[in-house]
Formats: sequence, structure tokens, C-alpha cells
Amino acid sequence: MSQDFPVPAETAKAPKGSVARLIQVAKSQVGYIEGPKDNETKYGAYTKSNFQPWCGSFVNWCANEAGVKIPNTVILQVVQQHLRRLVHGLMETLQIQSQEI
Repeated sequence: MSQDFPVPAETAKAPKGSVARLIQVAKSQVGYIEGPKDNETKYGAYTKSNFQPWCGSFVNWCANEAGVKIPNTVILQVVQQHLRRLVHGLMETLQIQSQEI
């Protein structure tokens, strides 16, 4: 994660808070590689969801760097993963209980 992919300076064509700036920031990250662990990124570290799929974290990080306000796109992924684990555990419990009958 020690790669250096600095965000370029704002320009007249890509001022803070603009879609052009958001695109400029996102393009500046082309070539960034996660790791050394799976899904370990500066984007996940920023959103406090490191080691998770990082597409939402990337979008949030870029928007923050560009000064563009967007809803948190990471929460949905985290909630989905927790619900999946919860349902999986519940299904295992139900299977064990039905085998005991």
C-alpha cells in the first residue's frame, strides 16, 4: 500500500466540487494496486472498510478528494456482507436443529 498516486492540483477546467475534478482525481489513480493483502487499499483505509471489496471506497475517496459530496456508497456493501453471514449462520443453526429432531 506504499504506492504513491498523488492527486493532481485543481485546474480552471477541473475546479473543486465539479464532475471534471472527480474524473481528474479518479484518472490519477489508474495503476494503483491493492495489497499486500487482498482488498487492502488506501481507499478502504479512508472509509474504514479496508480488506473489503473496494469499489465503493474508491468512489467515496475520489469524491472526497475532488470536493464532491455524494452519499456513502460503502455502507451498503458492508451491511450486505454482515447480513449474508447472519443468514448463513441462521441456516446452519436451523439445519442442526432439524437434524436433532
